[in-house]
Amino acid sequence: MLENALAIANGKGGCGKTSLTANLAGYAALSGWKVLIVELDPQGNIGLDLGHQDQWKQDRGSLFYDAVVRHRPVSPLRNVRPNIDAIPAGPETAGAAASVLIADELGLDKALSPLAGDYNLILFDCPPDTAGPLVRAALASAHYLVIPTVRDLASIEGLERMATEFARARTTNPGLQLLGVALMAFDLRSVVLREVRQELAAALEGTGGT
Repeated sequence: MLENALAIANGKGGCGKTSLTANLAGYAALSGWKVLIVELDPQGNIGLDLGHQDQWKQDRGSLFYDAVVRHRPVSPLRNVRPNIDAIPAGPETAGAAASVLIADELGLDKALSPLAGDYNLILFDCPPDTAGPLVRAALASAHYLVIPTVRDLASIEGLERMATEFARARTTNPGLQLLGVALMAFDLRSVVLREVRQELAAALEGTGGT
């Protein structure tokens, strides 16, 4: 487990995972922290948010593939924004996931541990694939989990599936902690907020999260 790693995951797409990752990275970097973003979604959309999409197109996820499949030392893209480095995703990331399905092993924490001490925060931007190999690798390697959600039935169901996967991950990574749920695109003054919180509490019941 990487003590300074936070996974951002929900099985449903469009819940704000990438936006939350980019904003958390930005705020942490502004505070003076050194941040590493590990993109696990082959779409690599965070490159659009942070402006390193040209480097993403050149890399195509090869840094990630070489690190976790070929066990080569990884050198992230440096300073994609001040104090923010990135390991981009792309088609090669999907290839790594396919290799994992065959070998049933992804040494994400092993691949990143030589770098971990250089950063205050490592963020895993997970794909919308609740029990997929890349999400499971992130949960096996992270110390913390945040589940972003929006208020629609599919997103709440995605959160419920993610809560189940969190409980499963803790059997092999007991240090994994659920920090909570990030409510995306909510009006905090809305009268429905209390109802939403009740729905989320019910979804997370029994997982050890709050």
